[in-house]
Amino acid sequence: MDDPSRETAPAGDPTVQSADMRSLYARVDALAASGADLFVLGEPGVGKTRFVEAVAARASRGGLFVKLDCVALPPAIVEAELFGDDGGGMTPALRGGLVFLREVAELPLELQARLARALADHVSHGEPDAGADVRVIASSSRDVSAMVREGAFDRGLYAQLAVASVTIPPLRDREDDVLPLARAFLAEAAGQGPPPEMTPEVEARLLAHTWFGNVRELRAVMERARRAAHGAELEPEHLLFGDREPPEPMSSRRGLYPWPSPASGALPSSPGSGYSSTRLVDTSSVPTLPSATAADRDKPPRD
Repeated sequence: MDDPSRETAPAGDPTVQSADMRSLYARVDALAASGADLFVLGEPGVGKTRFVEAVAARASRGGLFVKLDCVALPPAIVEAELFGDDGGGMTPALRGGLVFLREVAELPLELQARLARALADHVSHGEPDAGADVRVIASSSRDVSAMVREGAFDRGLYAQLAVASVTIPPLRDREDDVLPLARAFLAEAAGQGPPPEMTPEVEARLLAHTWFGNVRELRAVMERARRAAHGAELEPEHLLFGDREPPEPMSSRRGLYPWPSPASGALPSSPGSGYSSTRLVDTSSVPTLPSATAADRDKPPRD
């Protein structure tokens, strides 16, 4: 079981310094209290899962928080988790809970359409029941609106989820977050020991890098740097950026969306205490789907 309150970004989090991210996290409490389905968008590695967990930790329901990875899990398993095996609506086991569908655009259109109908009708095994509704939060790294226009994403599901949506900006547009995140990842990699100090030259190189891999790439760079450093200071030669190229031009299936910055505006405090428990479907014995991209197959613990 995962605790969704463990890795959220509360007010005062030293890794959330940019104006865009501060305004984005200012929306968490209101989004959690709304009870509406939610779509979290952004390039791979920007922190979509962390944001979803922040919303879940502040939501007022007391049911399960179920995370389903639509890249790692075969569609049949996702369908069974959502609907059971009797062909009806959403399973009563999810009653009053929150379901997080990571990379929902990877689901087959037929399953997307079934999910859209269930969310629209608020049914549980075919019976209308307002008390059996399930809140869904979905994420995607795709340009979902383009996929809708091309018929590659279910229009009804998009309409259902896009009522409330947030877009997390890429790290290259959040320079103020780079060094705080780098220090946090360095300390995490150091474990119980003291992390090495970053020299001004290291900080300059980190700020100059484009970070096409976003927070995911930054974490990997700092973990490698910690292993390479043997003294009390981190030097420029310890930073190994690799030969990463920028993303290909946007397309609905392979490219990345040119995500805009989120709107600003502080919102009220949370009225709830979060979900009481979490269930993560085990993917250890499930092979990655053939349609997954290389970036998806090489994903880190957080996205």
